[in-house]
Amino acid sequence: MKKKFNSDAKAHAFLSAVIRSKKIINESLLKREKFNLIKEIRSAYDIDNFFKSRINNYKVHASIFKLFEFAEADDPKEYIETKFSILEHLRTPNTKTETTKPLLESENKDVRILACKIIVDRFNEKYSSQLTNEQKSLLREYINTVTNSTTLKDYVVRESKSIIKNIEALKATIPSKVIRIKLYEVANLLNKLTRKHMIEDKDVLTMLRYYELVNELKKIKG
Repeated sequence: MKKKFNSDAKAHAFLSAVIRSKKIINESLLKREKFNLIKEIRSAYDIDNFFKSRINNYKVHASIFKLFEFAEADDPKEYIETKFSILEHLRTPNTKTETTKPLLESENKDVRILACKIIVDRFNEKYSSQLTNEQKSLLREYINTVTNSTTLKDYVVRESKSIIKNIEALKATIPSKVIRIKLYEVANLLNKLTRKHMIEDKDVLTMLRYYELVNELKKIKG
């Protein structure tokens, strides 16, 4: 995971050496250690929340697992694709690639969080008067839980239920039958959001729009 090489030849040689080293591992001992590790995880953590956590470099982890667990004869095409995915990870990007890489993507967690906070502060200075309290709270929660997907999901699920309840209550005040039907569809879409495994950036934007919809419905009622 941590090794980098400045040539394809070195990356290939390193990967071949790792595969050879993997073959001498005692598989029965490894299975027992896996079992004990999973047992320890189950005793120390809430297992549902544990498996909802984000994994950095998931694609690389998955590729390594597949390379170790599957033989070339099982699926030659997938084996080669997996191998080259790891080789791409092992290669050091050239200077041109690094300069075009997004800043937040290359910085550590603390810098990303600080940058997000600065952006939101500037955003609030310009738009705070145009946002509802619920929208502000959502943005605050989104920034504060940028590294904790479980906490953000719990917040979104809780708020989604509140929004659905508001839409159901306000729907009866709308004179247009067509709009009432659309609001029913909107509530169904919001229900689907609560069942997502992970909350994405686009979902936060969607929530902001739902808050705006509720706000507009309240104006109609008034």
